[in-house]
Parts: sequence; structure tokens; C-alpha cells
Amino acid sequence: GEQRALADGRSLLESEEEGTPAPLSPMALSLLAYLLLQRGKPSAGETIAADLWPESRASGKSFHKTLGRLRDGLGSVLGVPGRDIVRRSGALYTLDLTRLRVDAFEVEELLAEAEGTDETARDVLWWRVVELYQGDLCGTDGPEWALDLRVRLHDAVTRMLRKPSRWEEDHGTLRAAIAAAERLA
Repeated sequence: GEQRALADGRSLLESEEEGTPAPLSPMALSLLAYLLLQRGKPSAGETIAADLWPESRASGKSFHKTLGRLRDGLGSVLGVPGRDIVRRSGALYTLDLTRLRVDAFEVEELLAEAEGTDETARDVLWWRVVELYQGDLCGTDGPEWALDLRVRLHDAVTRMLRKPSRWEEDHGTLRAAIAAAERLA
């Protein structure tokens, strides 16, 4: 089945059926986040290892051990072999995004969609972004390899959050305006 991947640094994957966190270690979660941010593009195992374990001489060994844990955890949650989710082709690894929905990517899509819609539809999209965005991508102290997307999303959502507050205030719905403003804090 399909699962939602929450890229907020607190819970990157939950089983929708059971509502319990997937059995993934912190490093397996980091590897999952790394692969998610590649958006389905293949990544060399050497590059992944160097990015996730920059100080380690045994980064290749750590990568393969963590990859096994990630595959096992995802496989148990999704009910398919883990190698079908994190695929290998030669020295390249790819995450199958057809099995996961990523909130950070949905936020980006909604923000882009809101730019080209009428006022009422835009308000609905803004509130969907407010609902989805649960904090900085991979947390505020996230790894450097996530920095570009984290900053871009944070800035875009912050700019966007000002808009529903003003829109709601202009349309006389002060409670909604306050709720939107509170998300900025």
C-alpha cells in the first residue's frame, strides 16, 4: 500500500493502518529522508555514505547496515520486500516514490498551485498547506544535505502564512485570521 512520509524530523513514516511509527532507527530515518529528497533519482551508494557519515572511515559498511534496516522497516510497514522499495541498480540506489506520499513535496505543489488560482480556491489551498506543514524539513538542526530544501520550504511557507491571515481579516473572519497568524509564531 501507499504510506505518507512526513519529512518534519519527528516521524518520517507511520503505518496508516496501525498508527504506530515504523520500526526505523534514527540513521535509517536519515537515510530515508536523504533518499526522499532525491525525488526518485538514483544516488550512488558512495555519495550517500559520504553525506550521511562524513567523519567515518567505515561509512560504506554503515551505509549497507543502515540500508538493510531501512529496507526491513519499510518492507514490514508496506507489506512488500524492502528491496522493492529501495531499489539497487549497480552502485545506484533509488527510493520508489509510488509507494510513499511526501508532505514536503505536497506543500511545494500546493504553494505553486495557489499562485495560479482565484482568491477563494487559493484560501482553501493555503489552509491545506497550514495543515500539512508541521515544521522544518528534517528538524531545525537537520543535516546540511537537506538545507536547501528546508530553507526554501520554510521561507515559502512563512511568506504564504502571512497571506491567509490577511485574507481572513479582509473577509471579516477574525478567528481564522488569528489562527493563521498563530502559525507564524
